[in-house]
Amino acid sequence: MEEQTVNEVLDELQKDIVNTETIQDNKIHFLSDEVVYRVVMPTQKQNHEATCYKNKRYIKLLSEDGNLTIKVLTKILKEKQNIDIDDLDKQTKVLEEEMTQTYISLAMKKENETIAIQKLKTKLEEVRNKRLDIIMEMATFLSPAIENQVQDDYYRFLTAKCTEKLISKEEDKEDVWEKVWSSFKVYEDNDTKLPYLALGKLTELVYGC
Repeated sequence: MEEQTVNEVLDELQKDIVNTETIQDNKIHFLSDEVVYRVVMPTQKQNHEATCYKNKRYIKLLSEDGNLTIKVLTKILKEKQNIDIDDLDKQTKVLEEEMTQTYISLAMKKENETIAIQKLKTKLEEVRNKRLDIIMEMATFLSPAIENQVQDDYYRFLTAKCTEKLISKEEDKEDVWEKVWSSFKVYEDNDTKLPYLALGKLTELVYGC
């Protein structure tokens, strides 16, 4: 292993949540039922439209009885079920710091220190998995919160706008693509696995770039 600067190691840590090899030219290609699709990075206009939709949904949910904000839900979880979201969040921060320090330790190792390198890699994987488990646990507890509902709606809206299907591919000619869904309503009415698959790819693209 060649020595790396701390900044390079931290850059790797930031990219660790996504396989960047699948991302090219702000697009991710994927296959579903033998058809080639791609999600493309949203434009400023599409982001603006999605944000407007998200804000309208927030106001609507806030005005309806039974919907809770993260702050209120966090308080209820602690008082009624003894689930401390703030403490779980602190645990993830500690684990993030441990991951960072492990990356730095890896960067300081020489190529011939194979045993030490493997131990650090094993530790990194264990810490990463533990952090992910806590994050998933928090997400489950807080999924009903208004903020999380509208954030999901935001990405679903963008997915409807940014997913394309390959129509024609010929040698020495530019590929022809078309939008999969003509509107967000059409996307919502699609009961196949494609909307969920595309949503996953879109969030991967946005978080990874």
